[in-house]
Amino acid sequence: MKSKGFTLIEIIIVIAVFSIWIMAVFYLVTNNLERLDETKTRNIATFLSKEWIEMAFNARDANLAKELPWNCVFTDDNINDPDPKLCSWFFASWIQWKYIQISFNASEYPKLIWTPLNTFENNRIYYHSWNINWINMSRYNNDSSYWEETIFARYIVFTWVQENWQVLPTDKILKLESHVLFSKWAKTWEVILESFIGNY
Repeated sequence: MKSKGFTLIEIIIVIAVFSIWIMAVFYLVTNNLERLDETKTRNIATFLSKEWIEMAFNARDANLAKELPWNCVFTDDNINDPDPKLCSWFFASWIQWKYIQISFNASEYPKLIWTPLNTFENNRIYYHSWNINWINMSRYNNDSSYWEETIFARYIVFTWVQENWQVLPTDKILKLESHVLFSKWAKTWEVILESFIGNY
């Protein structure tokens, strides 16, 4: 009487099928983890883009509170002047160059900085956190001094508003685009939010 058992071919087939199944499961798990991470990163980028729009509106409100033109912009030359009389630029001044960064410091006026390119490296933002009275504070900025590099970059674009083939006065209303780019896995994605800002 012959004993029953597995042949070498049968064992090889079982191992091959099991290996394919394991690889398929591994691919699905890895792919889902990447998608979850991408979704989380995209959500952060969306919040950063929204924050950028709010900063532009804060700059406008700060100008109006100080009885300055709503679209006034300061440079390093006059930003710390206790009683600035003249604006260096206006939001619409950058329409021809387009790309802008915003810098906010507690002791200074909101400042917009011209950036010549819309590339990722040219607009990378940095992260910094610190403790004040045991409360953890954090913020993002384009300043790389003593700040931690992130995978995000951002800039804003002011453009004119067109209605019925007519361009509305740029000293009254502008379209604001907030761009946030993030680079991961050798790819770069972009989140864009739009709003309108004016003297109101």
